[in-house]
Amino acid sequence: MIDIHDKDERLQLVAKYLEADTSVVEEMLLYSYYSKQNPIDDDEMPIARMILLEHANETLLSNEGVADFDRMVHKTTKPSWVRYLAGIGSVAAVVTLLLVLNLPSVDSQKGSEGLSVTEITYCLQRLIAIEDVMSLNAQPTENGILITAEIVDGTTKQYILSKALDQESTSILAIN
Repeated sequence: MIDIHDKDERLQLVAKYLEADTSVVEEMLLYSYYSKQNPIDDDEMPIARMILLEHANETLLSNEGVADFDRMVHKTTKPSWVRYLAGIGSVAAVVTLLLVLNLPSVDSQKGSEGLSVTEITYCLQRLIAIEDVMSLNAQPTENGILITAEIVDGTTKQYILSKALDQESTSILAIN
């Protein structure tokens, strides 16, 4: 039997709890200890809050408690607005690059009127809306513009942006 008042044994049980290897009886033993123990040592405060929250009916964590829980489970995710800003920043960088370098429109095909900056920007924005894009890279080719998109999950996808055969619409062709 575990002596819950012995700090070493209690911390071993806490480690077992964090690995999800405790029984219901062991969890209730931890809950009972932390709900009755006052004051709780500073080094055990975060785990005590987590255990007490798990067994509370409608208790909400403070911002400090949320930070302690996230730190304990090593939760680090970027908010969606950061990914959105990264995508918009990528589009802005590509458009700026096209304007600064004054690249000619893609008119390597005979009779082609090429792509305007507005058409390129619109197509890049559509790609960002479809994919969870971290960054974009655009390079002119003889067939149009080769766009390489780095996706949040680490994969890359490539697209060819070109004028359609009717020369009035723009098409995006996925290569892979």
